[in-house]
Amino acid sequence: MKMSLKELNDLINRKVNDRSYDLRGLDLSHANLSYAILTGFDLSGANLSDANLSMADLNKTKFIGANLIKANLMTFLMEADLSEADLRGAYLNNAFLNRANLSGANLNGADLSGTDLREALYDKDTKWPIGFNPKKAGAIHRVSQEELDKLIKTKIKDLSGFSLCYARLGKTNLSGADLSGTDLSGADLSGADLSGANLRGANLSGTNLSKANLSGADLLYTSLIETDLSGADLSGTNLCSRYLININFSKADLSGADLSNARLNKSNLSGANLRGANLRGTNPSEADLSKTPYDKDTKWPDGFNPKAAGAILKP
Repeated sequence: MKMSLKELNDLINRKVNDRSYDLRGLDLSHANLSYAILTGFDLSGANLSDANLSMADLNKTKFIGANLIKANLMTFLMEADLSEADLRGAYLNNAFLNRANLSGANLNGADLSGTDLREALYDKDTKWPIGFNPKKAGAIHRVSQEELDKLIKTKIKDLSGFSLCYARLGKTNLSGADLSGTDLSGADLSGADLSGANLRGANLSGTNLSKANLSGADLLYTSLIETDLSGADLSGTNLCSRYLININFSKADLSGADLSNARLNKSNLSGANLRGANLRGTNPSEADLSKTPYDKDTKWPDGFNPKAAGAILKP
């Protein structure tokens, strides 16, 4: 359906209950939509070929399967859904596509000079301009479970910068693997061997790492929120100055771990091995320390009484 510019402008400017508008499948080819506020609109399947969307607000806008051939998109597209969109020859120079979804999108011939693609998602079906390296531009490769299973079978060790959220990796041998910057939120890594792995900057929020071996792993800048680390081997790891909010450390081995200056709000440390651990500068009174073993080498904050908190002195 071809919509006149007047009809379109009337629709864009109308605000009813602050809800998003459904513009799916409309023919807006050659339309001038510069400076339009289209945040949250659904333009999936729409024909926007040769349209001018420069300086429009397209944050969180849906363009699933849309025709954006040679469209002027020099604007803000943060968290926009461009999956399966046809972006051949589109003008995206200096555009902001942070955290946008580009899975299956065709960007052949698109101008990506100066484009901000940090944390934008793409997959094996995304087509890029010849010679363009999305990983170097900060985009994240979303890997399907099927692709991941094949990679694991080849014993590949470099999985850095991938999106592996909700992946099934229980009991997988990832010892020494490079998982830096990888999104593992919600993934199942229970019983996995991650000893010596590089997890620097990885997202482990909501990840199941119960009974995983993380001894010697690099956890610097790792996001750990509501992570299950029950029964995990974290001996000797560096968790200093970290926000360890609502973490399940029950029965984990934290012997010799550096937890200095970490925030332990609502974390469960019951039964965890804290022998030789450094908890100076932490707030252990906010955590569950019931039946938690420690020894004479465990370092507590000044004035803190571990016995009164339920911890048990054991050699």
